[in-house]
Amino acid sequence: MPVIEVAGGRTELSISIVTVVFNNLKGLKKTAASVLAQDCARIEWVIVDGGSTDGTAEFVAQLGARVAKFVSEKDRGIYDAMNKGLTLASGDYVIFMNGGDVFASDEAVSHIAHAARSAGSPDLIFGESSLQFPDGRLVGRRVKAPARYIRHGQPALHQATAFRREVHLKRPYDFDYRVCADYAAVAAIMADGGTWSCVAKPISVNAVGGEEFSNSHRRQLFSDPWRIQRDILRLPLHARLLSMARRHLSTALIDLLSAPGRWKSRGSLPSRSNSS
Repeated sequence: MPVIEVAGGRTELSISIVTVVFNNLKGLKKTAASVLAQDCARIEWVIVDGGSTDGTAEFVAQLGARVAKFVSEKDRGIYDAMNKGLTLASGDYVIFMNGGDVFASDEAVSHIAHAARSAGSPDLIFGESSLQFPDGRLVGRRVKAPARYIRHGQPALHQATAFRREVHLKRPYDFDYRVCADYAAVAAIMADGGTWSCVAKPISVNAVGGEEFSNSHRRQLFSDPWRIQRDILRLPLHARLLSMARRHLSTALIDLLSAPGRWKSRGSLPSRSNSS
């Protein structure tokens, strides 16, 4: 297992970074610069490509041994690719940093490692993010109180959430949720009694207001959470209605803040074209 420096000495703790990508070489290069700059030198990096034709495989070949595992083949979409990466990973923890996503700093993964050790290896580690709008503005997104906020959405953005791999393997991404399978996985782990810890440090920078996967499936952006809250979290009707109202308001606010260039940029989960 890779050795990661943590507070109080060295510990045998490994963290896998999984990147999925499809015909987004520019985004992959951006992510690569961020991953390779992390101060944990022996992080396992797994790249899952959906069969790109834009030079992705050639670029990965140039990276050599810095990429631990690489697969390039047609898949059934973003969450299928993420499940492949989860299966290929061998680290104690896994964090998804897809093509075009970046860490907030060179110490971001170290913050995850510190939290894992100090909190006794929780099932989930939630970190902070910076939201980047098309005009370059950065707005901080703090971790929400997990026990309460899971009733509405993810306590942290997906790129700022680390999963204990063996727990995540039991609750992989469910293709039945076309847009919010990430929320479903976190909700299922917590509903199972999973433990968590929060990191008051920025982990990721997330572009918002672009032509995102969620925006191209707006109906699922509202119907997926409704079903997750009903079927996984078992929330009563009034709680689901309240969450839907909040989601409509927050989506409208993001659209407003992103104008007028909302369709000019690309980013945020899944940050990968659907190859299906």
